[in-house]
This record gives sequence, C-alpha cells and structure tokens, in this order.
Amino acid sequence: IMTLYDRSKLDVEVTLEELQKKLLPEDNLLIFYAGHGIMDMESDIGYWLLSDATRSRVTWLSNSTITDFIKSCKARHILLIADACYSGSIYTSRGMYDDASTAILDLIKSKSRKAITSGGTTQVADESKFAEVLVEQLRINTEQYLRSLDLYNLVQKPVMANSMTSPRWGPISNVGDDNGDFVFILK
Repeated sequence: IMTLYDRSKLDVEVTLEELQKKLLPEDNLLIFYAGHGIMDMESDIGYWLLSDATRSRVTWLSNSTITDFIKSCKARHILLIADACYSGSIYTSRGMYDDASTAILDLIKSKSRKAITSGGTTQVADESKFAEVLVEQLRINTEQYLRSLDLYNLVQKPVMANSMTSPRWGPISNVGDDNGDFVFILK
C-alpha cells in the first residue's frame, strides 16, 4: 500500500513510474484519487489538480498521463477510483480463486482497465458523498468476490439520492481493456 497525501505532480509521476517497473502481470492495482479536478473545455481534456497546481496547465496532471500509465502497466487488473470534479472525463492465480465461479474466473483472466468516478464532466462537491458511500460499502461488504461493477452499483444510487452528482463506471478508452474486471476479494 502506497499513500500519497498532498503531493506534487512530480511526486505522483515518479510514483507511477516506480509502480510501472514493479508491477507484474499477475498483480492487481487499485488507484484511489480524492482531490480537485478541472476540465480544459477548449481541448476537452481533464486534469487532476495536485498540491502544487497553479493556474498553468503545466502544473496539472492530465488524464492522458494517467491513461498512458495504465496502458503501459503490466498488472492484469487495474481499477481507478477518482473522486474529483470532471473525473468522468477519463472514459472517452495464487490459490485465492479456488472457490470462484466460472464467471469470476473469466473476469479475472481477462485484462481490465476500468474506472469508477464520482461524476461525469461536471464539478462535484468538496464534501464528498461519493467517498463516504464508497468507503462504507467496502467496509460492510460480505461478498467473497466483489466486481468493480457491483461496487459501482452499490455506490451509485445512494450518492445520486444524497448529492448533486452522478457516479460513472466503465472501461477506460484505448488502454487495452479486454472485458475483464477488477475483483475485490474478501479476507
């Protein structure tokens, strides 16, 4: 587990580069980002605004940097969970599966590049109902194998009912998704 709080764009880029070198094809990777985001409407590109962000795009972490990392990463399953304004702009075996169904095994075998975002291409509230519901659903989960799609389905309705945002789930475009899914395994 790597935790980065209040880090700069360079810190995050260096960490992604280190991860890229370490991850193996049998690994899973979960990236959770909670913070500020912005959309450059002229270029139609979304960005994460890290601790060193200024008014200049040079200091913003672009979605393309994140998707380039995901595309080049060797991990079999990657799930990006992003809780930020405009986060939806990202779209455009070791014995632990012995009791898994055939459908789960098929999802695990196939490469996945999915994202769950707190909203689409609009602003979201600083007080995040998305993060609250996400953490609570993971905490109370009793499913042995929880697909990212199932997690999204557990999060979507309560967030929409209690905030002005509409979470999204789907494959990240042009990064090698092969219809697999990230599967959380209950300890």
